Amino acid sequence: MCFSDFRQDADSFKDKIGGFKKSIKGTTELVFFNAPHEIPPASCISNTENGVSILKGGRSWWFCDESNDFNSRTECEEANGFESSVNAINQAFKTQGPFDGILGFSQGGAMAALICALKEHQAFMHDFHFVVLIAGFQSRSKCHQYLYTKPINIQSLHIIGENDSCVSKDRSEVLIPLFKSSSVVYHEGGHFIPSKSNNLCEDVVFHLRLNIASVTQAIPQTNKDSVLDRTEKLRNRWGFIIVMGGAHKYRRFIKEYW
Repeated sequence: MCFSDFRQDADSFKDKIGGFKKSIKGTTELVFFNAPHEIPPASCISNTENGVSILKGGRSWWFCDESNDFNSRTECEEANGFESSVNAINQAFKTQGPFDGILGFSQGGAMAALICALKEHQAFMHDFHFVVLIAGFQSRSKCHQYLYTKPINIQSLHIIGENDSCVSKDRSEVLIPLFKSSSVVYHEGGHFIPSKSNNLCEDVVFHLRLNIASVTQAIPQTNKDSVLDRTEKLRNRWGFIIVMGGAHKYRRFIKEYW
């Protein structure tokens, strides 16, 4: 299940992640879920950073106040609309699930992390096994802070832009130690999904296949064994992995928090 950013919707997010979709074709089905709260078109900003222009009214997972506004840096008391978003996700799990994992970008990544935390607090009862957080961040709403007090027992992959001016690297990194088992990929880009980086797509696909293979048996046993064997060898040899994408645009760092 895929969660889009603030001011995006399921269709625009599907366009943004097109290169990644091609990489996992035949392995994983992506279901793009609309955040339930509409934003008036006048509040939406055109975004062409990744070649996609968003001119229509977008959507939000929650707002900082009653004026239908949201800023990931702003501390606020409440998270208006958050509970109804959780209810909508609950309903989607009932009617469209089961889902192996959740992938979220920016506010969608923050929402995905909160769903993981709710699951750890036994306030979200549907089962899933991993999360991919792209430019995710910790919510600044005071009503969410208790959710970050327990270690989250879900496999997580964090994709972080070294030059992200919307969600800075350090703000995304705050989420990493909240998960008991986390992997991190850094790229040199900004606030977008670097789908043109073949290396990055390979890392994400590897993470997805590993989790799906180990939990749902979606990959044949022979392939599953090779994937698990590769992971164990890398863990034993390095503890962390650094790969320089020579001919590729993006430099990759993969750090394993074993």
